[in-house]
Amino acid sequence: MGKYEELSRKALEALGGVENITHVTHCATRLRISYARKSVVNEEGLKDLPGSAGIVNKDKQIQIIIGPGVHDAYEEFLEISGWREGGAVAAEEEEETGPKNAMYYLNKFGNFVAPIFMPVVPAMITGGMILAIKNLLVNYFGMGVDSGTAQLMLMIFDAGFAFLPVYVGYTLASQLKMQPIMGAFLGATLIAPRFATGTVTDFFGIGIPQVSYSSTVIPIVLGVFFMYYVQKVLKKDHSGSADVLLDAADHDDCRRSGYVNRFRPDRQPAVRLHCGVLHLADQYARLYRPADPVGDLSVHGYVWFG
Repeated sequence: MGKYEELSRKALEALGGVENITHVTHCATRLRISYARKSVVNEEGLKDLPGSAGIVNKDKQIQIIIGPGVHDAYEEFLEISGWREGGAVAAEEEEETGPKNAMYYLNKFGNFVAPIFMPVVPAMITGGMILAIKNLLVNYFGMGVDSGTAQLMLMIFDAGFAFLPVYVGYTLASQLKMQPIMGAFLGATLIAPRFATGTVTDFFGIGIPQVSYSSTVIPIVLGVFFMYYVQKVLKKDHSGSADVLLDAADHDDCRRSGYVNRFRPDRQPAVRLHCGVLHLADQYARLYRPADPVGDLSVHGYVWFG
């Protein structure tokens, strides 16, 4: 029995079951659970949760105050509830009541932003603490500035801040109900070495400013929001072809039924294209990794595709 098992079970029951949950996340000290219908939430039952220091209920979100062990509580709640992003259709949301004044919109903004930046804070704190320890060792204990230890500690500090676009891209995409890895992928693109060295000067003749996006936040936020609206437009494709390309949900079927079978003319064009991409990945693996066994996409292409 885990430390937060009883808390998770009681919280799930008081919230009206997993079908009433729309989102689960956490910040540094609070487990944040968004719900669809307030009428089925037993707020009194949430006030006496074991291991909790209290709750805050605002803007259709229950915040269970736990403290430093919040991540363990988060993992245990996910395991016990079985909730996962996009895994089930939540109950139809009730229309919000009450005045929509400045405080209402301020709370909405805060509840949206907190899950994006709070998960990144521990990495930044760790990086800052490592930098402080390094400076202490250099200034008072005679450690060389150019020593391997000092450089390693600087590298850890850089990891906490230089890769902010990757961290924020992941959490923002998750908050927007997108595939989080795509937000991280966009952030990694912004700080890729080839881009940082100034070799990427234009895109089809359109000039690209030679600036560093390392440790930045605004560019990745704008980029993920742009990706979000592009995805919404593509998902309006009623044939379902865009979904196949965006979600790559059909790659197992490609593998099971064979590439040639999936290229048949009666298949959706996007399905044939997706299987073709996986086939090219397999051929790439054969070309650049000839010492490995060939002919099995699960050995080669699936290193990258899932």
